[in-house]
This record gives sequence, C-alpha cells and structure tokens, in this order.
Amino acid sequence: DPDVLFDTLNSAVEVAIDGLDGVRELMPGTLALHDMPEPADPPRKPPADARTVRLRETFLHAFDTLRRERIRAAPFAIREAMHRVHSEVGELREVSGYGYEAAVAELKDDRDPGSAPPAVLASNGLARAGDKAAAARDRLHESLAAAENRVAAEIGEGSRQLIAQATADRMTAGYLEARTYLTSAFIRLWKRWRGRLQQIGARVGAAVTWLAGLLRRMVASLGLGPAAQAVADSHEHSLAYAEAYPRTLPVVYRRLFSLEPLTDPRMLAGREDVLAAVWAAWSRRETGDARSLVVIASPGVGVTSFLNIVASRLSQEALEGVRRTFTTRVREEAHLAASLAEWLGLEDARDLDSLADQVLGMPRRAVPGFAILEATEHLHMRAPGGGSLVERLLTFMSRTESRVFWIVAMTSSAWQLMEKRAPAFVHDVERVVLGELSPGQLRQAIVARHRLSGLPLRFAEPRDGRAALRRRTRRLRGKNKQARRVEADYFQQLHRASQGSIRLALFHWMRSADFATVEGSVLVQPLNALHSGIGNLDRAQSFALKAVLDHGTLTVDEYCDVARAPAAECIHILRSLEESRLIEAVADAGTEGGRTDAGSRSAHGYGSRYRIRPLMIGAVAAHLRSRNILH
Repeated sequence: DPDVLFDTLNSAVEVAIDGLDGVRELMPGTLALHDMPEPADPPRKPPADARTVRLRETFLHAFDTLRRERIRAAPFAIREAMHRVHSEVGELREVSGYGYEAAVAELKDDRDPGSAPPAVLASNGLARAGDKAAAARDRLHESLAAAENRVAAEIGEGSRQLIAQATADRMTAGYLEARTYLTSAFIRLWKRWRGRLQQIGARVGAAVTWLAGLLRRMVASLGLGPAAQAVADSHEHSLAYAEAYPRTLPVVYRRLFSLEPLTDPRMLAGREDVLAAVWAAWSRRETGDARSLVVIASPGVGVTSFLNIVASRLSQEALEGVRRTFTTRVREEAHLAASLAEWLGLEDARDLDSLADQVLGMPRRAVPGFAILEATEHLHMRAPGGGSLVERLLTFMSRTESRVFWIVAMTSSAWQLMEKRAPAFVHDVERVVLGELSPGQLRQAIVARHRLSGLPLRFAEPRDGRAALRRRTRRLRGKNKQARRVEADYFQQLHRASQGSIRLALFHWMRSADFATVEGSVLVQPLNALHSGIGNLDRAQSFALKAVLDHGTLTVDEYCDVARAPAAECIHILRSLEESRLIEAVADAGTEGGRTDAGSRSAHGYGSRYRIRPLMIGAVAAHLRSRNILH
C-alpha cells in the first residue's frame, strides 16, 4: 500500500528531525573557545580573552529550516521509484499469462514428439515475471538507499557546518552570531505557525483552485484570455498540428523544397546504389536474364520520388511504359486482372492466367516495355487468405517478365508479412531495399536541392551555453573547420529529428531557413524540432497504427477484418487516432484504372479510407519501434 508506506517513511523522518532537537538539548548552552598555542610554545593557562560560543543557537543555524525541509523531502526518492516500478509490475500478469496461453495453444496444435513439453512455456513466463518482480524489488531497495543517503548527507553537512561556525575567527563569529539570532527567531516562529499555516494554506489553495477553474471555464467559453492561447501554443509546437510547409519562404525555395514527390533527378541524392541495382536488372534483360523487381521501402523514405526518377529514365530506354498507384483495397482477382488489362492496353480478362496468355501471345512491341506498380500493399490483408492475391500477382509477373519489366513497390512491414506467408513466391523476384538515409546522405539530398537556389549557405551556432563554449574552443583550431563542425552537428540533429522521414526532414529544414538576418543568403538557425504529439497510446491504438502502416490505407470494415474486433470498437479506435491527428481520412476514389472493388465499400456506412498523416509517418514508425511492434 503506497500511502501506508509513505506515511511510515514520513513518520520516520519526523522522528529523525526530532532526534536532532534532542541532540541540541544535550549540548551545553555556551562553550568557551581559546586560540591554540603554537607548537613550540610551552603549555600554559588559557588566556582570559576566550570567545564564548552559543552552541545551541549555532546548532540551530547549522540545521536550519531549509536543511530540515530537505530531510523531509528525502522520501520523495521512493515515491519517484514507485511510479517507475508500477509500470513494470503491471506487466507481470501479462508476461505470465501469455506463457499459459502459449502452452494451451501448443497443446491444441500438432506437436513434434521430441519437442519440449508445453508446460515449459508457462514456467518460462513465470520465470520472466519473477525476473521483473526481482528487478522491481531491487529498484525499491535502491530508492530506499538513495533516501537514506540524502538524509545522511544532510546530517553530515550540518555537522561540518556546526564545527566550522563554532571554530570560526572572531570577525566571522560576530557575523554568524547575528545570522544565528535571526535564524533561531525564524525557527521559533516557524515551529509555532507551521501547523496553522498548513491548515490555512490548504483551505486557501482549495478556494483559489475552485475560483481559477471557474474563471478558466468562463474565459474559455468566451474564447478570450490565455486559455485558448495555451492550447494554440501547444499545437504550434506539435508536429501533429503543423502546416504543410512555412508560407513565408521565397517562392523559389518553396518550389525547391516542396513536400511533393520529386521529378528532377538532380535532387535525388543518396540513392545511387539502389538506382544502380535497377539499371543492372534492366541491362540484364538484353542477355536473356529477365526478372521482375520488388522495391521494398521503409516508411517515409520517398519511394514515390524514387519511382518517378526510375520511370523517367526507363521512358527514355523503352518505347512505352505504364505507371500506376493503388489507392484502394483490391481483394478479388477478377478486379486486379481487369485493371492490369486496362493499364496494359489489352482486352478485358477474367483472371491473371488468361491475362498472362494474352501478354505472351501479343507481338513484342504491342505491350508496354515496363510497368511500375506502387503501393501494392493494398493487394494483401492481414487476415486468413489475405495474401493469395499477392501470390497470384507474383506468379503472373514471373510468367510475363520476358515481355514486361515489372517493378512493384511495397512497404517493408507488408513485405515482412509476405515473406512469411509465401516464401516460395517472393524468392522468384529480385529485390532492392530502399532504406532510411544516413546523416551524410540526408545532407547530400538537402544540399542538392539548396544548391539550385544559388544562395550562399551559412549555419548559425547553437545558442545553448555548453555547445557554444565547445564550439568557441574548437574555433581556435581554424574557422573553416569550426564551420564544418557546426554544419555536421546540425545534420546529425536533423537526422534524429526526421526519424527516417525525408518529408519531415525537409519540413524541419524549411523551418530552420532564415532569409531575413543576412540579405541575399540563407542562415540556417539551430534546429528547433517539433515534438511528435504522440501521447500514451494503448496497445489497441498502437496495433491499429501498425495495421494502417502495413496496408497503406484502411476503411473501418477492412480494419475490422484485420483486428477481428466488433465494428463499434474499430470505429472508436480509428476515430481516436483521427482526433489525435495521427491518421486522416482520404477520399475513396477507386484505383487508377477507374474501377472500384465492391469488397472495399463499407458495410456500416463509414466509407472513409484512413491513412497515416504524411508528416507523422516517421514519428509513428519510431513509436511502433519503441513498443517492439515494428521491426
């Protein structure tokens, strides 16, 4: 019981403080101090000019009110540890309970006779729960030792101060005697009024809190005062409420750092290795080694920009090509076959096998030379049988890859599911990974954009004291080296703040760009990153974000299929994420082929299709990684 524990600790502290007063009462009221003779002088009777020290008053000065209050605050070290331990203890039942669930599930499934008995799963869960309990107990013991050390440190410091004041020289002693008089008078008044002031303060505090709450509600209802402004300020520093990009930047800079996907290959930096892999796969087709290609993209790394550059380059090499992006869920093979036939300019097909026969039966120049399909995570569902359509698509690509150079893009989390679902199918295609940019690659990408503006670029030194002092020290070794160090530190911070999202990195860069301080140049101010705004999400909300990330977009009905939960619960979860501005509703306009899958319509009237807000992709991915939900 935490309340009983804290009451016991506070009582023990009060007993210790009362013990100090008991020590004071045992001391003599005055003490005569004489100067020590020199070592060479023979001992003689002490001189008459002895200095009298009021020892009890000096004791009050050494153990004054502030020191006593610090001793009273020592149990707060245990209170802080209790909050940390609470979250660890809360996991004990889940850890041990999962061991039992796994053991029961293992009993129901067919097991290898030589495998370990299912009871081991339950015992392991209990053992892990025991380890957590032991860690929690150790943390409490550490906090108790910390509280004891705080009390001991205050007692020791007070004792040293008592000795120093009692043995001070005459001038210092006179000054301390005056302070001791004031301190003793204040302590007497404080002890007399302490209880009464606590009672009066509690009453006044309750009245002020009630009055402040009433005024706050009145001001908020009128839309005046600092209440609304406080909400606006918190939103201003939250990434979830950030605008798409700063409106005050020059037009040329806004165009260069537009958050829309790239179309200029000069601005695509840090992707040389991946581009080389795509060109190598294209070149091998001339030697008869034709294989399809899957681009596996981490969240927010700019796969659309990358595919724009690839499509532009392939258009120069091939006579004709197609580029399409899935925006709605496709769950029927007939729908997918009809859409692909339309995009390839062929007759309508009832399934992918008949469409493959058409492609192989057409003259070589009668079908597009390449086809790029983006957001193919819309073709799978994390549900029983939800990966069969992707398997069929991969088979179709393998059959027709001699005629069409297929490039499909899928998010890394969705591809992880497909690798486990259909290992025999995914290994028939060649894969390239579009990962997060390193700090150096991120600098290369941003400087490649900025270079086209023609403006000189300078980096302002950080304004906090320690960083500024460190940089002034380094400046002694050379101004150019110091400038490079400031620039490198900025891009390190930008890389951490962007959380793997190129869009977010560009957004923070535009917020740092200062065009007013030095005319005709860009002064990059120290990074002031916005906080993500992701609060304490529960497990259901976190797994809902993972589901949206896995599938690209989801409607309420589709999320019900994924989560296997009632519609009312799914609506509540998605609405809560929408109100937190982590996801947003997008128009369900059908796929690029103009067809709408009947399976993607909502049976409950909630036709909105939800996606993660573009600027929040990096923050959401970082949150899911911190919960070990995304890997």
